[in-house]
Amino acid sequence: MTKNHAFRYLWMGQSLANCGDVFYIVGLMTVIYADTGSAFLMALVPFVNTLSRFTGDLTAPLMIESAGVKRMLVVSQAGKTLLLFFFAVLSSLDIKDALWGIFLFVAIISFLDGWATPSRNAMIPNLVVPEKLVRANSFLSMLDQCVNMGSWAVGGVFAAWLGGTSMIWLTGILFALSTGSLAMISYTDDRVRWRKPMSRESPWQTVRDGWIILWRTPVLRVIAIIDGMESLAFVVWIAAIIYVYVQEVLHVGAAFWGYINFCFFAGLLISGAAGLRWSSFIQDNLKQAALAGLFITGLVTLWFGCNTYPWLALFLSLLVGMANQMKEISFQTLIQTNTKKEKMGKIYAALDAIVSVMFGSGTVLIGFLADQLGVRFVFILSAVLSFLTFFIFLIHVRSEKPERFSI
Repeated sequence: MTKNHAFRYLWMGQSLANCGDVFYIVGLMTVIYADTGSAFLMALVPFVNTLSRFTGDLTAPLMIESAGVKRMLVVSQAGKTLLLFFFAVLSSLDIKDALWGIFLFVAIISFLDGWATPSRNAMIPNLVVPEKLVRANSFLSMLDQCVNMGSWAVGGVFAAWLGGTSMIWLTGILFALSTGSLAMISYTDDRVRWRKPMSRESPWQTVRDGWIILWRTPVLRVIAIIDGMESLAFVVWIAAIIYVYVQEVLHVGAAFWGYINFCFFAGLLISGAAGLRWSSFIQDNLKQAALAGLFITGLVTLWFGCNTYPWLALFLSLLVGMANQMKEISFQTLIQTNTKKEKMGKIYAALDAIVSVMFGSGTVLIGFLADQLGVRFVFILSAVLSFLTFFIFLIHVRSEKPERFSI
């Protein structure tokens, strides 16, 4: 099987899984609210999801080391499939009597997601040639956004038409199809891995290996610091903060909240398409592209927080989406080109853990600051953090030995 076929099975399987993830959340929210009427219980879902995913990220290196990234990706998706079918049966019962079981399933599914994401990202450099990494990352990023945007819209319609329980059954079917697609990926490195002697590392050594590599590799260390700060800064773009911004700053109807979100995701898509179109240029100028993305994100976020014109807010949210996506594509490629393939799963697990814990804690902190100091303040704070990440990366680039690029 050629690398092109293997990459096709990867993006097909991941798209089905992403679609299922959205349908699962929509169905879950519908079931919980319909049977309990509790907004608090609905709010617990993202909290449990973040905490469990962080735990999965911490244990991912152990699983990847013993099974390999392809097997880990298939096992995690197959596990989610089985859980969803059990979940569908459970959701047919009285939700109030089985509520603890619902949150237990949420925790386990999120835990398995902590295995899946590092495995997927670690597979990409083995499925495409190095000079096509930017193109592959741009394509996957654009596809992810298309699936997410479409799934939320379609999921809402299906939930109203079919009901929450039927949505969960549908998710199980999508997960089963995803598992089949991922299982068809031909991944030679994993087959070779099984013939090698078992590692003599202790579990603790295996878990900390990725963190040690992050710290000792200058470019990876800087990316980890920036990703953590950016995860905190980007909390301002979650739905709850944007909703308050629309009400208190723009003084327009709630529908404008949806328009801003749409423009933000449209910016992500445009930047992904640009990555496909000019992949060679970006590949040769990864660090400049990342610097541009960080600086523009800070500048536009500051402008967004000070803005009072509704239609200008739409344009600014589009620019933020474009700039952030360009930074993400550049960083993704830098990670893949500065890491040994056998260590990549551990690196991504560590990075995903940092992002999860920073974003999870950031939602609480930013929400508190928005209540106490106003929504404008948190956007200005976000802009300051983005500018700090720009200067951190600029200092790193200038401190490196001269390469074929210059700043």
